[in-house]
Amino acid sequence: MFRIAIAVLFVLHGLIHFFGFVKAYRLADIPQLVQPISQPVGLLWLAAGLLCWVAAGALFFAPRWWWVVGAGAVVVSQAVIFSSWGDASMGTVANVVLLGAAAYGFASRGPLSLRSEFEHNLKRARPAVSSAAGKLIVESDLASVPDPVRRYIRRSGAVGQPPVTDFRATLTGRMRSAPDSAWMTFTADQLDLVDTPQRFFMMNARMKGLPVDVLHAFDDDGATMRVRLLSMRSIVDAKGAELTQAETVTLFNDLCCLAPGALLSPNISWEPIDDHRATAHFTLGANTITAQLRFDDLGDLIDFVADGRGAISADGHTVTPERWSTPLCDYAQVGPARVATRADVKWHPDAGAWTYGEFQLTSLAYNVANRAQVGEPETNGFPRDHIVAPHRGIRAWIANHRLVSFFILAYAISWTLWGIAALGAGQVVFILGGLGPLASALIVTRLSGRSVRAWIHSLLVWRVPLGYYAIALLLPAAIYAVVNLVLVALGQALDFSLLAVAAPGYLGTFFMVATVGGGLEEPGWRGFALTGLQKRKTPLVATLLVGLAWGIWHIPLYGPLGFVVPLILAFFYTWLYNRTGSILICLLLHASFTPAQNFLTIAVDPASARPAARPVGNAADLVVLGVYVAAALALTLATRGRLGYKGTPADG
Repeated sequence: MFRIAIAVLFVLHGLIHFFGFVKAYRLADIPQLVQPISQPVGLLWLAAGLLCWVAAGALFFAPRWWWVVGAGAVVVSQAVIFSSWGDASMGTVANVVLLGAAAYGFASRGPLSLRSEFEHNLKRARPAVSSAAGKLIVESDLASVPDPVRRYIRRSGAVGQPPVTDFRATLTGRMRSAPDSAWMTFTADQLDLVDTPQRFFMMNARMKGLPVDVLHAFDDDGATMRVRLLSMRSIVDAKGAELTQAETVTLFNDLCCLAPGALLSPNISWEPIDDHRATAHFTLGANTITAQLRFDDLGDLIDFVADGRGAISADGHTVTPERWSTPLCDYAQVGPARVATRADVKWHPDAGAWTYGEFQLTSLAYNVANRAQVGEPETNGFPRDHIVAPHRGIRAWIANHRLVSFFILAYAISWTLWGIAALGAGQVVFILGGLGPLASALIVTRLSGRSVRAWIHSLLVWRVPLGYYAIALLLPAAIYAVVNLVLVALGQALDFSLLAVAAPGYLGTFFMVATVGGGLEEPGWRGFALTGLQKRKTPLVATLLVGLAWGIWHIPLYGPLGFVVPLILAFFYTWLYNRTGSILICLLLHASFTPAQNFLTIAVDPASARPAARPVGNAADLVVLGVYVAAALALTLATRGRLGYKGTPADG
């Protein structure tokens, strides 16, 4: 949430800076800015706004270095605020917040951070070249393990699969430091190597609302554990033989729970106990740890108990050995393996056992250490052998009704903010209302468990043939050329001098729509809704549904008939999106249509020398509507209803 909140603040802060550029170049009247702004300074206002937007994007696409751009944005922003202090002094408050965020960004993602060290460890981690490379696990390989372990390995699906050399997992859950302590929520990312045993585990937790970074590193040099509050204040810094012993237990637990096929490792010796239990001895160098594995009647591992894992003492530097167990449940198929997706983690002191952690597996991949390792836990470059754990409650409903949730939220956000703006809250609140579809798509993507980063990345496709840029910029002008010709045929006259008069307004409107206006609707309507609907419906039906929803969304702005024009224009957007896959192209089309509607009708009534097109209700509006309909119908017929869709259309 911190990242999203700071990104939103950067976007809004950037929007406000664009007003300084607009005032400097007289693209619109900005009454809130009283002091004059020269055009060179106006360019600095524009630069500050763009840097704010780049910083917002870098939070998701370059998280390791976003703080550099963010700090630069704050510096330029504060410079222009000083130049218009009387009008813009309150912007300093936002800059102080953003500068603090950039400082935290340096601490949490910069070169001295635990996250940076974790990513460095991932880059250098390489599995050993195994003599079993290219081979598969076969039934005869199971002969050396006890019966319950053999059933567990079979049940996991490891037989017939390549041996596991390494695995990467992401988890969520909560932890606490004592039976009476408050729970801390966390997300975690880890990489384990099997044949050259190593384990790197990065956790981001929340303690009383404050971020806590935790890094476990275990390799040939032994184990270390470091914990930092706010990514800066060290509260745990442990290492030594006792911690290495404890991490050996943890590594073996990872093998048992997440990579059952790795239990055939020559580093493990077994002692059968009965049909439901077996004792394992796991040796790494000078350390040998012992654990008891317990299985149910079906053959699933249901508990892991070991005495050699130690708890961090109150001083944050030493380790106290204690019995440790991990009851397991909720087995699910994860790519080639069937593993538990939920586990409790318990200490067993003399005073009685208590649960200190609850873990839920959110993704898992095998044999990835020789692929791209560094990335956010949401994407990680994993192959498709992963799992996204099920949601519960409202998140489960949203995950199962993503499109319905999107439309409900888009209407709720936009209509609420527009209502507040109508009561006198001002232009900024009105502009924020237009961001409802974008905000709704982000919220639904996040709450349904999808990758926000991957979705945003899909919106930034720009490498398309130049001809499509020309279409996005010129199609509305071509349509209005036809509108003007029809009006001439109906007795009107063309007044080309209107083009020169309208040029500044056209360009100003284009810029405003592309940066702070209707163009920002496109990630929601096309990037989310249309994409989702075309997986279930034909392009024609999907376009009608999106167009209708898009049109209804406009009713508070344009009245009961406000849905008609968006419903028709949706056909052009669908075709352009399907041909290019680019939301940026759709944004340009949107930014071109709005000023075309406002300024490109140059047919005038000869009797009054006034433009023929006036507000809704006269004959010229019917001509515009008729040309729209004819063009949309021609496009639909020319594409045989596919509207540029390249896949196999759905049946519905």
